[in-house]
Amino acid sequence: MMSGVEIPLIDFSGCAINKVREEENLKQAGQQIINAFETVGFFNVVNHGISEIEVADIFKISEEFFALPTEVKVKHRKAKDSNHGYVELEREGLNPEERPSDLKESFNFTPKSQYKPWPDEELPKFKTTFEKFWDLSSQLTLRILEAMAYGLDLEPQYLVNTHQLLGKDGNASTLRTMYYPGVPSAASIKANQVRCGEHSDFGSITLVYQREMGGLEVLTHDGRYTPVPYIPGAIVVNIGDLMQRWAADRLIAAVSIH
Repeated sequence: MMSGVEIPLIDFSGCAINKVREEENLKQAGQQIINAFETVGFFNVVNHGISEIEVADIFKISEEFFALPTEVKVKHRKAKDSNHGYVELEREGLNPEERPSDLKESFNFTPKSQYKPWPDEELPKFKTTFEKFWDLSSQLTLRILEAMAYGLDLEPQYLVNTHQLLGKDGNASTLRTMYYPGVPSAASIKANQVRCGEHSDFGSITLVYQREMGGLEVLTHDGRYTPVPYIPGAIVVNIGDLMQRWAADRLIAAVSIH
């Protein structure tokens, strides 16, 4: 069932990563962000400084990778002791107690992973595109965390400092691109199987770049799912269990499903 709860939309133009940040703008955005995380757990952010062209580039190179033959993709498979590499269809299950493994593929990028199976021969621009987009997303993540600190009445760099290992050795932050392939028929889907099972993220903060078809839904405080709308140029932002714990449950690590 769908809920009537609206996902907040936050204009980040005063705090965008391509602009010099100003305290008053960060305070204003921080108050809006904290209100969104206290009530819904998700928000859409626009005018953030990452261009639609840059987002289109990461989607394009990802589509090219996922279009490769399976026997090629599995050569770049994620190892059991690593979070970097290709994850094939039905290898993961985000709600294993309630549902079969998920109908999705993904490629995970962790900057400091010692195991890096890059598809360099098939897609020479794959690595550089991921590295560039990681840098942009990291900048925006830190800017949002700075605004959040103002909204929580913390020292401005408090949350940024807790993320000082972002992209360094020992940090598990991941840039993850996902693909939901078509299914030939309803008969090919297992009972209760979905694209990405119900879950809350386990880390601190997540940026989600949606496509036009949408598909992300969030469980709101009234116990029903509501779609997170696709808005051109917008990025969906939510927090995970770790941030909820840090905030003593003041903020919501909302459950979502794809």
